[in-house]
Amino acid sequence: MAAGGTTAAGDTIFGTMATMMVMGKSMDEAVDIEQRASAIGVTRFGEQEAIPGVGEI
Repeated sequence: MAAGGTTAAGDTIFGTMATMMVMGKSMDEAVDIEQRASAIGVTRFGEQEAIPGVGEI
């Protein structure tokens, strides 16, 4: 997977983790989902527009 931009990678990780915790996911599930979200996000350019929505993960 080629990286497009890494500007929002950390924001994606922490934002996804917080969202998954609020949604009641286990730590293992949350980590799996945040890693997938970040992998998707770094293939895109931009900031907010690079962060995938829940339906994309």
